[in-house]
Amino acid sequence: MNTKIKVLSIGIMSLALGACAGVQKEHWHNFDRQAVMAQPDENNAGLVFYRDNNGNNIPAVNIHINGEYQTSLQPGGFSQLTACAMPQRIGAYVTGADKAYLAKAKQGSFVNLQPNQVSYFRVSTDADGQTRLTQVSEDIAKQEIDSSKHQTNTLPRVDKKNTCIDRTQPRTYTLDASALFKFDQSSMNDILPNGREEIAAVARDIAEYPVKIRLIEVIGHTDPRGSDAYNQRLSEQRAVTVGNLLVQGGAPASLIRAEGRGERQPVVSGCEARYKGNREAVNRCNQPNRRVEVKVHAAK
Repeated sequence: MNTKIKVLSIGIMSLALGACAGVQKEHWHNFDRQAVMAQPDENNAGLVFYRDNNGNNIPAVNIHINGEYQTSLQPGGFSQLTACAMPQRIGAYVTGADKAYLAKAKQGSFVNLQPNQVSYFRVSTDADGQTRLTQVSEDIAKQEIDSSKHQTNTLPRVDKKNTCIDRTQPRTYTLDASALFKFDQSSMNDILPNGREEIAAVARDIAEYPVKIRLIEVIGHTDPRGSDAYNQRLSEQRAVTVGNLLVQGGAPASLIRAEGRGERQPVVSGCEARYKGNREAVNRCNQPNRRVEVKVHAAK
């Protein structure tokens, strides 16, 4: 029997949810006796998450795949899905633990899923309120999941097609320049706090992505306001700044190529004509054009 256990470095400290006096503990009964999934076909991978009976003071642990919500696991429950057999980012977080919850939903660690295999993950919370996601063997999982019940209490938002990436195409991150920089600015000192967090999250993705990378393109874009020369310069400077922050976050400097494309590749066009005389509406329409794209090209 293969009893090798791999522990992912995913953990958060939950708040003392049970410390509030007079709060009645939740009791959810939305379960069924659905069987654990069988072996998937050759192009797919299976994922099974099950919660052990530790940490009963923690009412629910949210499971996310690539930032998308899968389920809120109760003690003794399990959830499962089929995904494409390629790297997927998996996270486990205590429901409503803190104000940074929405940001944490985008974090986690990559697991390189293999075709025609089911991967099993035990979800635990210890006495200190630490949540841990542990990958276990099929034998161990089936022994421990035998008395568990399949959860049907929440609707998953993970779409299988969104777990599939065309390996011939780059993995692309699109960052809203309005959220990254102060207006018309481009330097390191002009990066907004949320912008730094977004870039750090992309750098972490790149550092942890379990595929060899041959090139990282960082491409700045502007809206059509201003002269061509000004927009070209602004887009170049923003791309360089984002590239430098990616390097600070752990991305390999030797693989980064920063460039600006000014206003030449808009996402939306005709904003001035559509909202003539309404500067606020034009600015809002043009927002998708103000962006920095990070394209991660895998080695063949």
